[in-house]
Amino acid sequence: MVRFSLNLLLAICLVFGGAATAFAQTDGMGEHDGPPPMLVIMPPPDVEKPEGIELSEDPAEAFHQIFDVFFGMMDEDGNGELNHDELGGWVHPPPHMDGGPGGGMEGPPMGGEMEEHIRHLEEELRRVHQEQHMRHIEELGHHRDRIREEIGHLRERLREMDEEARRVAEELQQAQSEPPMGDEAR
Repeated sequence: MVRFSLNLLLAICLVFGGAATAFAQTDGMGEHDGPPPMLVIMPPPDVEKPEGIELSEDPAEAFHQIFDVFFGMMDEDGNGELNHDELGGWVHPPPHMDGGPGGGMEGPPMGGEMEEHIRHLEEELRRVHQEQHMRHIEELGHHRDRIREEIGHLRERLREMDEEARRVAEELQQAQSEPPMGDEAR
């Protein structure tokens, strides 16, 4: 049941996050330049997780059931509408927006374990990028060496062809300077 609750929370966060992203991509006058503003919807720590929910086998109906459950969780006064205060506890800037590329906001405070996991993933990503960069540099070095070797072979072949052309030219000049074979006897 806990796993179902977490999956339900994740599904709603993805739905609301996608909708917020799509909405934020336009500025009312057309497309928005740069990365779209983003919001993350996740339950506040004090919200009780839903229990005893049976989802339909039909994906469309299950989506509506999940949506209704989350809407009910956010609608604290039960009036069927979300006000600023009700939604405010659920909406946060995305955690990756830390002032780096594409960001400028700080995310909501996370538990130490999650922060450590994110830090570990970021370090791993940097390490993988560094390894790929070094591998590409090494491959380019091998390509450069092969090209230099091929250029050396081509230069040697060109020298051989020049020598052959000189030899043929000398033979031709010598053949032209000698009288024809039948003319010597006369």
